[in-house]
Amino acid sequence: MGNADSTNVTSYNERAVRPTLGSRSVRPSQLRFTHDSIGYKFRGGYTLENSLRDLLNNKINVQSLPRMEVMHHDGHLYVVRGNRRLYLLQKLEKFGLVNEITVYVRRFDSTLFDKQHTTDCGGAYVRIRGRQNTDATLELIIEQHVHNERYRNEGCIIL
Repeated sequence: MGNADSTNVTSYNERAVRPTLGSRSVRPSQLRFTHDSIGYKFRGGYTLENSLRDLLNNKINVQSLPRMEVMHHDGHLYVVRGNRRLYLLQKLEKFGLVNEITVYVRRFDSTLFDKQHTTDCGGAYVRIRGRQNTDATLELIIEQHVHNERYRNEGCIIL
């Protein structure tokens, strides 16, 4: 993610056309991680922290992010492309800053799913590799943003 465009998070969505069953609106919390861990940086080198700040400051619009690709498995929707994006969107949803997103639903592909599926918690959570305390740092960034927005809104006089 970065600098008013989403070229650093395009991942696989723009590299190849994949057969999908269509798109669907879901809450980020309805989605499961296929990975047990994610790196704290996107492929382009942009960090989760910088990406979150850009989302919070509207430098990146949630709708402009490449759509995550999901597959049905054991009654759940698992993200096979976009686990870092899912992580950020779940954080934003937790604080009421994101409601629904649109994802591509792919036909189940056992080869791809088995390659991606490393979670041992049913995809309920993911660990961040490469930097300690990233989760707590991101929550603090969001809390500060929410506090600052509330303060700005309370300081306004509505006529």
